[in-house]
Amino acid sequence: MGEEELDPLPEDEHQVRIPYSLEITSHTPEGMPTPRHVAEQIAVDMIADGQVRMDAWELLCDCLPSGDLRREASTDHADGMGFLSGAYSQGPLHGLRRNTTTFPWVTLMICKYIRSCTTEAFTSFVLQRNTMMQAHRDLNNSPASCNVVLPCSSFKGGGLWLEAPSGNCPSRDGTMLGRIQNLTLPGAVFHPHLWHETRPWQGQRITVAIYTIRAVADLEPSHLHTMWQLEFTPPIIPPRSPPHDPTDNDTSQDKAVATATNHLEEEAMEEVDTSAPIEEEMHERLTILRGDAQRRTSMEKLGWIKGENFQRLKWDPKLKKNVIDDEEGLSEITYEDVLAVLRSMMTRCNTVEALLRFHPTRPITEQMHEGTLAFLLQFSLQNESGMQLYADMSQLCHCGSTMVCGIEVKKERNSRNQLANQISRLLNSL
Repeated sequence: MGEEELDPLPEDEHQVRIPYSLEITSHTPEGMPTPRHVAEQIAVDMIADGQVRMDAWELLCDCLPSGDLRREASTDHADGMGFLSGAYSQGPLHGLRRNTTTFPWVTLMICKYIRSCTTEAFTSFVLQRNTMMQAHRDLNNSPASCNVVLPCSSFKGGGLWLEAPSGNCPSRDGTMLGRIQNLTLPGAVFHPHLWHETRPWQGQRITVAIYTIRAVADLEPSHLHTMWQLEFTPPIIPPRSPPHDPTDNDTSQDKAVATATNHLEEEAMEEVDTSAPIEEEMHERLTILRGDAQRRTSMEKLGWIKGENFQRLKWDPKLKKNVIDDEEGLSEITYEDVLAVLRSMMTRCNTVEALLRFHPTRPITEQMHEGTLAFLLQFSLQNESGMQLYADMSQLCHCGSTMVCGIEVKKERNSRNQLANQISRLLNSL
């Protein structure tokens, strides 16, 4: 709809402001084609500069094909457009959108922009200008994922209406209650299965929305390789296993993991008495990965693996991503050492009182509204097995060996709890 037709904006409607530019990495994968489209050349120039100039988004939208409007989208703006890239999933059909390979440099540049703003996994994105999304749910998206909407221009209003029974803002058709989430960097995050729609806006509204399709596990290895190369971050999917004979009594690792998962789903916040299925699953995945040259190449490009070694990593707040940690001169750990650590943990994790607690920080439900789930893991330092487990797990902290399994392990910071802080403030006031 045209700007003159938009509903009046509330007085408290948010003013979206963005920086002049945003830094991105200038690394480019091997085998990228020579740019033959003006949009591709714009993307190449920004990657070479190591920054995305925010005033270039409008020019990029002018140059790209504008026909990728979803069925929930509408626009009466002459310059309204949508550009989709990455994976798609529609019923039994799945694969890569044509734009992914037709505009690889644009796709790479936008993925770099996304990764400079958020660490959420994503298989796909849509670049939109002056497009109104009607109330809808993204039921073809993974229920274990999150959508993120990133602003790419300055405008007034244009936030997201999100379904919330306790909210006080009605949807545009007045049938549901919700709340408004304003757009600001590093992006508005929400669960794809919530009803959501676009709020009215004034100005040029340019956004990038990211999401993860439901059928990631069904994508071809070549498709996943292309996605890794163009810096999408699809979630790590467990390797497919052959079907089991229902009469087979073998207690395989898959069955152990399934049993532990079912137990967690049934018991919610209750603690479990062993972390063995986690170590077993990691050991199996790393063993399989060792013989998968294509996946290893993708992981090397991400900086998680180097030859036969896993990289030690640290978070770089400026780049907003993990980088190699070589401060102590020990930036790598060998494949064999990682497997040995996991075998050591598998033999000790069932020792009485070695593992004090292992449980999720919030209930596990059928539909999780966030893409990641944190677990608390505590070992006893009062016996030999507990101390060895702690030492072993410390070897895996901030290590590429866990990242390739879709897990991040880090030590909890030493800090006083809320009660201790209250006591300290009380004593200081006496």
